Amino acid sequence: MFPAYNAAAQGEATSYKFEYRDMQMANYTGLEVSHEPGQWLVWGGVLLMGAGLFVAFYLVHMRVWIAAVTDARGNLVLWIGGQANKNRDRFEQEFNELVDNIRTELEGASAVPLFVQKEKPELTLAGAK
Repeated sequence: MFPAYNAAAQGEATSYKFEYRDMQMANYTGLEVSHEPGQWLVWGGVLLMGAGLFVAFYLVHMRVWIAAVTDARGNLVLWIGGQANKNRDRFEQEFNELVDNIRTELEGASAVPLFVQKEKPELTLAGAK
C-alpha cells in the first residue's frame, strides 16, 4: 500500500496505528498488451461513414432527361428536363448553359446527311427560353 513502509504518516486524530510486519511487494506495471481482432472492421466502418457523410453533404445529385418527340404538326421537338436535390440555383445555371449549347449545336449541324434528307426537319426546343 505505502512504498515507504514505516515512514508513512500517521494521523494524530485517529486512535489506530498501522504497522507493517511482513509485506512482500509484487512487481506490477500499468502497461497492458491488448488484442482487438475486430479493430480493422471498426476503422473501415468509420472511413465508410466519413465517405458517406462527404457524399451526402458536399455532392449534388443532378439528373437531366432529354427526349426527341414529334408534335401534332409532325415537327421534331426536343424536350429537356432536369432535377437536382440541392443547390438548385447553381443547377439552373448549368441547365440553362446545357440548353444553350444544345441549341447552338442544333442550329449549326444537320442530323441527317444531305443525300438521305428529303425535307429538312424543323428542330425546336419546347419550353426553353
